[in-house]
Amino acid sequence: MNKFGYRQGIISGIIISVCVVYLLRLFTYQVVSDKYKVMAENNSQRTETEYPARGLIYDRNNKLLVDNQAAYDLMIIPNQVKKFDTLELISILDITKESLEKRIQDCRDYAKFKPSVLVSQIPGNKYAVLQEKLYRYPGFYIQTRTLRKYNVSHSADVFGYIGEVNSEQMKDH
Repeated sequence: MNKFGYRQGIISGIIISVCVVYLLRLFTYQVVSDKYKVMAENNSQRTETEYPARGLIYDRNNKLLVDNQAAYDLMIIPNQVKKFDTLELISILDITKESLEKRIQDCRDYAKFKPSVLVSQIPGNKYAVLQEKLYRYPGFYIQTRTLRKYNVSHSADVFGYIGEVNSEQMKDH
């Protein structure tokens, strides 16, 4: 074998080795590992919880005792948030700048890629203003749900009360 054939064999071997390494890494990324699939799904899909309306409760005289009331939660996906007008948002939500920054940081600490509630139970008049201007706030969206509204003062005692668990209650159990 001459000198030229020997070099050509070494160069061909190196090129084939590099191609095999690339093919093995691509196979690992695309077939074996779920890491990039999960990241792609988090980028392209958003899970929204749909809260069903509960039934109305009437007494024997057909008087409405328990009703459903619309509630709006401002949700945030911290990783999708871009620069936005904080003064406009805090004026719409009627909160302080420090409170907004702390809530955003808490949501970021909880999960950067998953939606978190930034402000819950926004009243209808604030929801209307916010919905109109929401296109200016990337990474934010509104989630609608219904809350129970008791029309008689003793309804909660009779029918029960449902509420979210807070962090102190979670620590106790």
